[in-house]
Amino acid sequence: MKPPALRRLPRSCPSRRRERGVTMVLVAIALVAIIAMAALSIDVITLYLAREEAQRSADAAALAAARVISLSGLTGDPNNSVTPSLWQLVCGVSPAGAATQTATAVANQSAVGGSAATVTVTYAAGGTTTPDCTTLAGGPFGVNPMVTVQLSRASLPTFFSRIWGNTGNTVSATATAEAFNPSNSGNVGNQSPVAIIPVQPRCVK
Repeated sequence: MKPPALRRLPRSCPSRRRERGVTMVLVAIALVAIIAMAALSIDVITLYLAREEAQRSADAAALAAARVISLSGLTGDPNNSVTPSLWQLVCGVSPAGAATQTATAVANQSAVGGSAATVTVTYAAGGTTTPDCTTLAGGPFGVNPMVTVQLSRASLPTFFSRIWGNTGNTVSATATAEAFNPSNSGNVGNQSPVAIIPVQPRCVK
């Protein structure tokens, strides 16, 4: 009679004792890899969506503020000679002007990552940036006012990546809009001066 092709090893075989616990180690390694992939997919997508939400809110807020400036008539009074107090009412700081209030309200209409973001509104002209447009009265700002809205959302919640000590992230977005007045841009920009009376267009870009 031929001996069997496969023989059972005795229970006390040394090679069997050395293999004990191997499955547990392999399962632990596989779990770490699965959690890492989950963190990469879920947490990164969460950050990406929050960043898109912040950008959309910043875009809408900047356009709304620029429209308020355009409708106010500032772009038709570059020397601020007719309504000196109008600048303060439109984009001043104390009290907050209509453009700043509008930008903040529009930005807060949409949550970023489930809650409101921090909103910062600034105005710029001729290389100068300030939260109070009254310091920019006259000159380029009176023709082509620019408003920038920055949104920042801190402590954005994370899920699987907490195991590595990451308890929160920050996303931010910035958008700039301009109440452009093409009729008088040559007088305050880098173009050759042109004798054109400024108008009050109702457009933003």
